[in-house]
Amino acid sequence: MTSLLLLWSLGYVLYSGSTQGKEFYKDIASGITGDGKAGVPVINLALPLLLAGSLCSIFLVESSVQVSIPFSRSWSANKLSRMLTGGDLDLWYFNVVFLLIPCTVYVLSVIYRHFHNGLKSTDKYLMEGANSFGMMAEVAMAFFLVPVSKGFNPLLVVFGLDPIYATKIHIWAGRIGAFGVIVHGVGHCLRWFLDEELTVLGEIWPPQSCWNGVASKYCYNYFRNLTGIISGIAFSGILMTSLEFIRRRYYRVFYACHMIFMPIVFGAAIMHHPRLIFYLCPGILYYFATSMPMIMQLIANYSKGGTRLLSVKHIPYSGNCVEMCFEADAFVAQNKAAQYVRLRIPQVALAEASHPFTIVPSPADPTSLRIIFRETGKFTKELSRQLASTWYRERLVFLLDGIYSGPDRLQQALHHDSVVMVAGGIGITPFISLMFSLFSHLDQSTAFKGEKVIPMTNSVTLHWVCRDEGLIQHVITNYFSQLFSDGSLGSNMSRRDFPTFRIIIHHTSPELVQGNGSDISRVPVLACFTIDDEDEKEDESSSPQSEERAPDDQIESEVVVCNQSGVKFETAHFAPCRQSVVGNLPSFVLFSSIGFLSLMVLWRHYESEILPNKYSTSVRVWGLLIASLLSVLLSIAAEVLIGPHLSSFQNFIVSWRSKPANADSIDVQLSQMDAARVSSEDDSQHHRALHAVKHGDEECKVTTIQHSRGRLSESELLPYLNESDFPALFLCGPTNLLKSVRSAVRTSEGFRSCGIQEKRCAIYTESFEL
Repeated sequence: MTSLLLLWSLGYVLYSGSTQGKEFYKDIASGITGDGKAGVPVINLALPLLLAGSLCSIFLVESSVQVSIPFSRSWSANKLSRMLTGGDLDLWYFNVVFLLIPCTVYVLSVIYRHFHNGLKSTDKYLMEGANSFGMMAEVAMAFFLVPVSKGFNPLLVVFGLDPIYATKIHIWAGRIGAFGVIVHGVGHCLRWFLDEELTVLGEIWPPQSCWNGVASKYCYNYFRNLTGIISGIAFSGILMTSLEFIRRRYYRVFYACHMIFMPIVFGAAIMHHPRLIFYLCPGILYYFATSMPMIMQLIANYSKGGTRLLSVKHIPYSGNCVEMCFEADAFVAQNKAAQYVRLRIPQVALAEASHPFTIVPSPADPTSLRIIFRETGKFTKELSRQLASTWYRERLVFLLDGIYSGPDRLQQALHHDSVVMVAGGIGITPFISLMFSLFSHLDQSTAFKGEKVIPMTNSVTLHWVCRDEGLIQHVITNYFSQLFSDGSLGSNMSRRDFPTFRIIIHHTSPELVQGNGSDISRVPVLACFTIDDEDEKEDESSSPQSEERAPDDQIESEVVVCNQSGVKFETAHFAPCRQSVVGNLPSFVLFSSIGFLSLMVLWRHYESEILPNKYSTSVRVWGLLIASLLSVLLSIAAEVLIGPHLSSFQNFIVSWRSKPANADSIDVQLSQMDAARVSSEDDSQHHRALHAVKHGDEECKVTTIQHSRGRLSESELLPYLNESDFPALFLCGPTNLLKSVRSAVRTSEGFRSCGIQEKRCAIYTESFEL
């Protein structure tokens, strides 16, 4: 249903530019709203978007039972799996198909419609051509704010888009809109320049007599031109400060310009044209419905002292990495793979947007929320400096909001027989949670209850390229060591068909790399056997860590216990709990109330104020101001009256959904398992390449941490991909590392493109550099 609503809007953009399309949509709008002009964007842009967001808010429910997908060797099943899980969506193609091409078709159709019957003068050609590009800008800006909406963004969650990557859609829509605005303004300026009786400045700046506050048709033309020029200049300022090198080097300038110029763009544009508000309102109202509740929750948290910081650890020999631990509800700690929160600290950076940080899970401490970051930009450097000082640290107010996520990395990984992760430096953080999620899911999967049921995922390999020995030691000691030491895990590890887990750490510290990148020492982690003292000593003697690094007690720094005021971290109050439709009701009610009531306010203001005062430009902006005030009041009321109780309500829904499955659900699981059974011959053949060791009379796989000197080479990476039928490659790290890995995979003999590929590697990338 959500897709149909958005396809309706896409069809409008593609078809409405023609003569037949214009009349078709005009008749529909007239029949529903009674206004064939203002009703067109409401029916075809605003209502579909708000309805799609509301439906996503109420029906976003995750399955409580997850069964590993059985591996199938049939050609059709593998082809379908490749189509559905072929890697991350390429947003370049997405933007071309769903933004650039529809907007191009729209503007060309409008130009053809205007020029088809012929015009009498050059001035008319310029005017209609300029107006056509202005109309294209209106359409492009309709969904401009949807990808960057704060708080819970239901459409991005449903379509599996990472909010960070989705900003590319926002950038493309903004650039197309800016291009249309600039051409629109230049076209009209050219008209005035070519007319000998007019001057450009004379058509833009109203005469003295028009500043007396009395609206008239004569003065309206001047104010319309002036507001259009103001909007265009402000839009150009946003466009220039959004360039890559300015955004990276002068982020505060970029952010300040956005916050200052964007209200000017919208306000002046709304005063420029009487019906433009209805082209801009879809994205604006969607932004209000998702962002205002989160902003009110942050304000409420600020009044309580923010989120309580439990401890801080400056990790030595880690390249200036810091670990922060916040108090959180146990429900929050059970997060999925590669999720993140946004952190804002007014005392560190008041005039900046919140910064995203990946959540690092710790099963040993389920009531905490941990993040690890490296000092890179101004924000993280200043934050690290103030955290090191007791005087500064006790005055910091931590405003956390979330939890946010992109695609479900766990489910994506489970669609592949071999999962390979490549992390660079601090890019290990999203893969810590993915490793925990994969191990926990495969360990508890019902697929291991049968004798011959094989899960699709049979091998998980993590390559971590890192030069900071302190960070390596910290992650191994505090996180990777918990993978198999928790007594609640490992119940199925003794089975011979349990997937192999490998963690391969590539030490690239200059002190360790001495031209010999082939020295590898295996350090087995708690698996289905233990190492005796002799083997342990032998491993220590050949390990690069034991040879070159300081002892562990010198590596680990002391944890600074903080006596911070504040409250436990809670997820966004009005985000769907995703456990049941009942649990999603608060999110649905608030989103729908803000979106549709604000749209009703805009429509009522249009009929009662804008239409009767068609020559007054200032009155047009009041409707948007009233709608924004309404969204603030609704969000405050919801936060004060309902917000404090939502955490208990969501925990109740989660506990209710976590009850043991009844007999019917068990029968469903058993039937799925029976359908997934394969022959014992295929069983042994499927696992022919997996390593195994003997422990007594039981055969099991060795789950190891390997240590390697030097950078990751193709010979170390490609075998894990080439030996599988449908591999997946997960990446997170510096740009140069990711480019080299992608290049190695794409030029490999096993994955070289040649017509219809029987086998290709699906690539998934986590955000690293913003």
